[in-house]
Amino acid sequence: MKTILIVLASLLAHTLAGEEAIRDPFAEEADEPAGWPKRLAPSEKHLKRFDEPVLKGIAPAVAGDIRFIWVPTFNKPISIRATKTGDKIILRVVRMSGKGGYEWEKIEVQKALPVTQQQWNDLVALASVDGAREPSQKAEKELRENFVETMSALDGSTWYLEVRDKNGYTVEGVPNPLVGDEQEVKRIKETTNLDFRPFLAVCLKLFELSGLDERPAY
Repeated sequence: MKTILIVLASLLAHTLAGEEAIRDPFAEEADEPAGWPKRLAPSEKHLKRFDEPVLKGIAPAVAGDIRFIWVPTFNKPISIRATKTGDKIILRVVRMSGKGGYEWEKIEVQKALPVTQQQWNDLVALASVDGAREPSQKAEKELRENFVETMSALDGSTWYLEVRDKNGYTVEGVPNPLVGDEQEVKRIKETTNLDFRPFLAVCLKLFELSGLDERPAY
């Protein structure tokens, strides 16, 4: 798989003008010719497979949701959602038995774990860092407008982060956000204003709480 730096370098100079429709490997209708979407969000089909609810709108003051979904090509898709309802906070963890780029098959892991108030506070703090919830919106204009095309690779993965609180709902789907080393992170930040570290911190904190053993690795 191409590194994120190579993908950025090769595609930032590319424009969509005069190009034929591109098949988007991350779209639900990947077998149909279609242009690249500007933003990605979990589809209702994805959520149904995980037996997960749609998160939209504004949450009550004493409630909220933070959900991380990982859809890899060659590994098992996972969904991890922390939900606060009054004084009760639960982490729902789901892992499919198949591969994200092929047949998802069935749910092989499904569990609900208690979350402490401190763990919830830590999650909220991470999600409140500038750029954590929608990192693509911090990028320079050209990249922001062609974000999904630029970040995508045929054998990659997509990381989704959804947050619903009293201020509203945000969702960001990022293809291949892991960067090889700190020098690449710095270079990408300097040239495009993209910094995935706050976004990844929320996703990986949810994974840490899940108790799963297969850490998202690409």
